[in-house]
Amino acid sequence: MRLSDAATGSARIELQHYLQGPKAANLLRVILPDGHMLQGQLIDGCNEPGGGWLLINIGQFELTPEPSANANVWKWE
Repeated sequence: MRLSDAATGSARIELQHYLQGPKAANLLRVILPDGHMLQGQLIDGCNEPGGGWLLINIGQFELTPEPSANANVWKWE
């Protein structure tokens, strides 16, 4: 998957393979490797077996940190 800035207020997600999910989805949430979360309303897209792309409408401040799933494991000493 590759994420790019499509225009003001939108992002394009390029897919390397078919994305499994609900057929009537209207919202996409992506958690990036650095722990930030990007979400937005689906505007357009193409989802095919060999890959595709999705265009989502995002707000200016919708790139927020997502709490780590291992947050309870780490202890500061």
